Amino acid sequence: MRDHVEPVPIEHLHNHPDLTPPHDAVLDYLLERALEGNVQVYFAAIPLGLVKPFSDQYDPRRHALWPQLFASVQERWKNQQFQKMLVYPKKDVFIMSDDYITYFACMAGNPEYVPCWVLGPCTHPDARDVQGPMSTEGLREAILGSDG
Repeated sequence: MRDHVEPVPIEHLHNHPDLTPPHDAVLDYLLERALEGNVQVYFAAIPLGLVKPFSDQYDPRRHALWPQLFASVQERWKNQQFQKMLVYPKKDVFIMSDDYITYFACMAGNPEYVPCWVLGPCTHPDARDVQGPMSTEGLREAILGSDG
């Protein structure tokens, strides 16, 4: 018999030392420039196979909380709340640096496309529903929330 798994809201994990992804200076740079209005940001549906993690060593599935984290993501999906991953283009892929929990949950569900905020140009021919660029104010709200 399977034990009941209580979902853990992802927003409660940002300061958990074992669930903090490695630092990506490129993401920091692009996000800072975007918030200043110097890098354009687009929404796009990106093929999951084109999204690559910044670190191939960091994997939240190894953590004891993974079943709860995964259950939390699934619960959001059931309620039509899809977390958009923050990515940036690099050659012919999109690098994901900060949304590992969502990324690995997507890998388990294997959707064809995933919703993303793309920092920089989104010209890949396989990207779908490209919208934008976003206004700086819209980006602040989307990325940082209404208090950002």
